[in-house]
Amino acid sequence: MNRSRYFHHLATSVCVLALGVSSQIRASEPSAADTDWVIDTSGAYLCEGYYSPPPLLINPEDETLNAEADTTDFDGEDRVILTGNAALNRGDFQLEANRISFLNSTGDGDAEGRIFIRRPGSLLRGESASVNVRTNAFDLRNSSFVTPNNRLRGQSEYVVGAPNGDLRVVNGTMTFCAPGTDTWDLKAKQIFLNDSSGRGIANHVLVRVKEVPIFYTPILGFPLDDRRLTGFLFPSYSVGTTSGTEIVTPFYWNLSPTYDLLLQPRFMTARGTAMGIHGRYLFEDYSLLDIKTEQLPNDQITDADRHISRLELSSDPSKAVIWNAVYEDASDVAYQKDLDNFAGVSDEHQLTSSVGASVRGNNWTASWIADRVDVIDPTVTGNAVKFSRQPSLTGSWAHYGDLYNLSASGDITEFTRNTSGLAPDQPSEGRRFSSDLKAERPYSATYGILTPAALGFA
Repeated sequence: MNRSRYFHHLATSVCVLALGVSSQIRASEPSAADTDWVIDTSGAYLCEGYYSPPPLLINPEDETLNAEADTTDFDGEDRVILTGNAALNRGDFQLEANRISFLNSTGDGDAEGRIFIRRPGSLLRGESASVNVRTNAFDLRNSSFVTPNNRLRGQSEYVVGAPNGDLRVVNGTMTFCAPGTDTWDLKAKQIFLNDSSGRGIANHVLVRVKEVPIFYTPILGFPLDDRRLTGFLFPSYSVGTTSGTEIVTPFYWNLSPTYDLLLQPRFMTARGTAMGIHGRYLFEDYSLLDIKTEQLPNDQITDADRHISRLELSSDPSKAVIWNAVYEDASDVAYQKDLDNFAGVSDEHQLTSSVGASVRGNNWTASWIADRVDVIDPTVTGNAVKFSRQPSLTGSWAHYGDLYNLSASGDITEFTRNTSGLAPDQPSEGRRFSSDLKAERPYSATYGILTPAALGFA
């Protein structure tokens, strides 16, 4: 088979991938993570940036091998050699390098210099590689990699890519930090990134902060996407706070499709050990029980047992009748300042527990709610104390006709609050009745819309 006959079957295409190699290879070249990273200092992103990979405008089921290069050669027997800006793509696999050569019969080959491999959900750069252009399997050496969907990036001695998209990272490091920021990372002998199962597994793992080892585990599992998997989540680490050195090692337990549990032990050198628990249970009628609590027994600084908790029970919001109950509790006002708001309570100084329900029709809604305010900050007294609703009844109705639109809404509410610190002219209770009535007549024309309305308030 001669060269011209072979390339008659190769459709040429222009590859839009940026070239480069790992930062391990050449300091002046960007890493794989740098390639798709967009800096954004607007405050909308926690790490002042985000990954924005270009779309892969290809058909994964297309078996056609497309190739181009500055120079193409054929050895007259089986080997094809692409030199200078060499690019290959097949299905959802794209490869660029300074030089690519492969056997036409088997697809086995190699690539050298400024290697760039992109697949759905991953980007890799390296110095040299063994590759099969028929199966899309490869072995990339001295490499960097990034999986933009979950913001995972890293470097390794080499990466092995399987035809199904799974990756095996050998002697590598990985982190979720932004490119150029290495606050913490995981160093492992082997890291398996299984795209098919959405799970990652690392062996012989060192958790490092600023490249200083602080924790070792023989095995560590972690999720790669939003599929629920049992295993340890990535730990967090902080120093220099009032709690001393702090390490948080969350463990997620996927017990069932309808209930799960998050355990979050928090180790603090100055305070002791706190345990956070977040549990969820979905009932058959799609009502949801959500419990969050963190307990810190015998805080070594305050010499007191401390806690923060929130419980919520809510019904299916798509039903005609919906209800909701919330309970909040905290041992002291300083808990959120000293530690954090693990339970997600509504306020730092005054906690609100409530119960309520709503009934909905085609054009009307009736609701009631009763709540209780617990003041946990002793400095909040007098008029600063919130009112509780004991209870509040609300309703609304609307009719949209061919000529007129009519609507009405209102509430009847009983208020009460703690009398501590109230002056004689500051009320401790009250009642409210309010109603709004509205009638409108819309007019529309090509030049615009005019809607006169009559409003009534009580």
